[in-house]
Amino acid sequence: MTRTVREPPARKLSLRRGFILGPEEKVLVIEDVITKGGSLMEAIDVCKKYGANVVGAGAIIDRSILPLGFGVPISSLLRLEIQTWKKEECTLCRQGIRLVKPGSGEIPLLS
Repeated sequence: MTRTVREPPARKLSLRRGFILGPEEKVLVIEDVITKGGSLMEAIDVCKKYGANVVGAGAIIDRSILPLGFGVPISSLLRLEIQTWKKEECTLCRQGIRLVKPGSGEIPLLS
């Protein structure tokens, strides 16, 4: 198992110290949740940078809205189709109800 970590200051994804990938080593990249796919794509790119053969990608939950193209087969355990709105079309926003990020206390998403 190879792990990745975000390194400061640029917060770019890299392999965690002590982990290596060899050329043509088969890799399956797994995420907990896919929303936009940026982290998953970044992890795939890190693996390919080392010459690894990324054979697929997966997630526990896929809540992406647009079709995502990673260049490898992708699968998830659960696909959630979450409805979204633009701020000006959001009923809660029009009512002045502040949105918060679940699990993060009272950190407002929109003011």
